[in-house]
Amino acid sequence: MISVCMATFNGEKYIKEQMEFDIKVNIKGMLSEQKNAVDLKNSENINQIEESCANTVKSQIEDVIKKAQKTFKTDIFGFGQIIHRQSPKEWKELKDKWKEYYPDAKVNVSVDVKIQRRGMANSSAKWKDDK
Repeated sequence: MISVCMATFNGEKYIKEQMEFDIKVNIKGMLSEQKNAVDLKNSENINQIEESCANTVKSQIEDVIKKAQKTFKTDIFGFGQIIHRQSPKEWKELKDKWKEYYPDAKVNVSVDVKIQRRGMANSSAKWKDDK
């Protein structure tokens, strides 16, 4: 389950045309199956899986945002609307030139992944003939 993805505009960081947005994504999930022999009882292994998932999701989000900003120059995520809601005064100054400023806006992405439940954590079954 992915919880509410929140984006905020920090008006304090707004200096002329430099804008900064913070996106926080919280993911809570369950491991139901594994294809390799990882000990799911070991909390260090769980932490590594959570970190790996967080890094993958963060990278994918950053890639999509970069493509929207640099390639398409389109605010498909509604960052302009966030400024309009959170800092109407700044938006009044920016709205006419938003298409120019948007591609250079800084977007900070943080992703937190928590595995809440684990499926079968037992070792793989072995055949009688396995050694």
